[in-house]
Amino acid sequence: MRQLRIFQKMVVNGLIYRQHRPVHYSPSSRSALAEAELEYQDHVSESVYVAFDLDARSQPIDRNLAELLSRGMTIKLLVWTTTPWTLTANMAIAVHEKSTYDVIRDGINSKIAYVVATSQVEVASRILKMNGVDRIARIQGESGC
Repeated sequence: MRQLRIFQKMVVNGLIYRQHRPVHYSPSSRSALAEAELEYQDHVSESVYVAFDLDARSQPIDRNLAELLSRGMTIKLLVWTTTPWTLTANMAIAVHEKSTYDVIRDGINSKIAYVVATSQVEVASRILKMNGVDRIARIQGESGC
């Protein structure tokens, strides 16, 4: 919010406007660059999969998840990101209200289950190196995953 307020003050003071193009600057030569001088290196973004523990106190919580928790299961939400440096600041995981999610585990005896997008179950099972996928519940994003 602080940054937005500062930005708002800059707009009010006429410092931000839509008339000019950006000026690219070279710190090494300490000069402005023409667009023709810009060169981009091939860049590969690293991505990571991270399993977050479901907070059993979360409300509202899907009835399927509540039942699994009451049976002593550990529920983890599996996420994928290309911005791993932001993970330390995460406060919550967003789910899409119109998406469907499956709760899966490795075989039938595992006490750890993962919530993943239904369309990503195959990929998730490979990432998690599961021997066999047991789909134990299906959840709609709008139900309070």
